[in-house]
Amino acid sequence: MAELIDPESLVSLNELAKEFGYNAEHLRQLADQKRLRAWLIGGAMWVTTREHLKAYMQTRKPAGRRPAQTKKSATRPKSKT
Repeated sequence: MAELIDPESLVSLNELAKEFGYNAEHLRQLADQKRLRAWLIGGAMWVTTREHLKAYMQTRKPAGRRPAQTKKSATRPKSKT
């Protein structure tokens, strides 16, 4: 069954990008990838709800690079000479 969305709760991705500190193009890419629930209206404007964006934010991977994994090197004890 289709989820009913209140049209009054729809907000453009451009507006949400400014509000939440995202790049609008990044949000559009997430919508294209079906990672952010959003709708294209009139073939020109992407919209979603604040709740859908917050839901995405809770499920996303942390931003940034993963810490480098260091190899444990085989260290020899220092000889007493």
